[in-house]
Amino acid sequence: MSANKYMYNALLTENVTKTYKHATNSADNEINSEAKVIAERLEIDDRVNVLAKSEAFITLKDHKENFEKKLPCRLINPAKPQLGVASKEILESVTEPLRSHVNLWKNTHAVIDWFNGIQNPRECSFVVFDIVEFYPSISEELLKSALEHASSNALTRKSNVDIMMHARKSLLFAGVRAWMKKDKDEIFDVTMGSHDGAEACELVGAFILSKLVPIFGKENVGLYRDDGLAILRKANGHRADRVRKDVIEAFRKLGLRITIDTNMKAVNFLDITMNIATGIYKPYRKPNDTPLYVNTKSNHPPSVIKSIPVGVNKRLVSISCTKEVLEQARPLFADALRASGHASELSFPDEDQPAPAAGSRPKKRNRDRRVIWFNPPYSASVATGIGARFLSLIQKHFPKGSKMHKLFNRNTVKISYSCMPNMARLIKAHNKRVLHPPTPDKDCNCRIKNSCPLEGKCQADNVIYQAMVSDDTRNAKVYTGMSAPPFKARYSYHLTTLRHDRYENSTELSKHVWSMKRDNRHYVIDWKIRDRATSFDNTCICMWPLHYREVSHPRNRRPH
Repeated sequence: MSANKYMYNALLTENVTKTYKHATNSADNEINSEAKVIAERLEIDDRVNVLAKSEAFITLKDHKENFEKKLPCRLINPAKPQLGVASKEILESVTEPLRSHVNLWKNTHAVIDWFNGIQNPRECSFVVFDIVEFYPSISEELLKSALEHASSNALTRKSNVDIMMHARKSLLFAGVRAWMKKDKDEIFDVTMGSHDGAEACELVGAFILSKLVPIFGKENVGLYRDDGLAILRKANGHRADRVRKDVIEAFRKLGLRITIDTNMKAVNFLDITMNIATGIYKPYRKPNDTPLYVNTKSNHPPSVIKSIPVGVNKRLVSISCTKEVLEQARPLFADALRASGHASELSFPDEDQPAPAAGSRPKKRNRDRRVIWFNPPYSASVATGIGARFLSLIQKHFPKGSKMHKLFNRNTVKISYSCMPNMARLIKAHNKRVLHPPTPDKDCNCRIKNSCPLEGKCQADNVIYQAMVSDDTRNAKVYTGMSAPPFKARYSYHLTTLRHDRYENSTELSKHVWSMKRDNRHYVIDWKIRDRATSFDNTCICMWPLHYREVSHPRNRRPH
């Protein structure tokens, strides 16, 4: 199916305007101001950036039937408050105690353990349900109810609640405007891709399960994000229909919609198929979802290439109940591995392998060390052994007997190659250039064209500029700066600092010029563009964990 940027922009506009409306011009400033107060209280304001105005985008749900005609889309909002990292840690600590009260599954293995523990499975049937648009459907009232439910099982401080609720204040940026949900007067949203979106869904999921326990029983129903699974024992058609209506009504009271199927003996759930009549579970793939693995000729470190067949085999074995089931699923994955150049075959572990002797001591875990990692990018075109050369430098400059050998040696300094940008990143970068091409520089707007400081290029933005200050003796000093806005705005600021002595210490350039003025030295400034470079963009940074602590009196730190 061919597409162009006009079709893409039309689909994006349609999906945005369906559920979003224009936000006020000051909405993002309000979010940043609140984040500043919280970050200063947690003493992490030196690591938290303002809300990044990342453009929203859409992806096609190409696994849906007739998607070429309907073009169903998934709207992704990458703009997210960075305090969501702190909110994630809080939500994880709040949700973890709730897992002992309900079946809030973390992964496929937890589902398999639940399936294997079903008593008298031949008398049971499955009830499978899916929450429609779970993330955007979570309201502020529902999240607060989930927090109140969690507070009876876990310690939830008011300050932590403030952080979690602030992380929900999110705007969607599309075009030149900011957008907010249509049905909400306040900025509240649980966005897909946010730092703590999945954890917020799990907290709400635990609250939902507490409402479903009276219908199914504690051990008979579970939830993974927006996918739910339950069992009914000896249920005829009338009872199954009654349960279906009760479940729909329970979700309706929470402001959620679901799709639900009952009286099923076999279901596809996550990446497995489970048959309750036979007790068999096996790997499952969605239609038209052919596995694709990294090719052996790709520009990846050898350790990454070698680990792919091992990881695939380990995964298939873990979600296959028997060797026969693995043999049935093996051709699809084996063909995908061979198509990518991998020669390893998939196999089930040897059943004759002896089990560890009773009472044998487990392998002792190595103690944790503080390790410094060197992560150079890997490229197959580089013939030099970067890792070996680097480690040889450690041995050369920090030999045994050196004062620093204890800190810098082969046990404390290690190397691990990082990967170069993959094809997906290259395609995304290309699409971004096509959808948002750089705008050409505006024409010079100086009233007297001959007086333009940059010879007609004063409206250029994202420039590295140079100011050369010289005097009558031809001694010169060079000041270099960078301006993201058009240079003329920065030039106007420099003129202000050079005219008024109260701004003398604003820049190094103004300090030098005012010292020349006081010495009655004549000066001339020549302006020049040295290069073009984009300014700092917090939409592309990698966020490290924000380990925070509660404090009574915040210290003076670098402003948010």
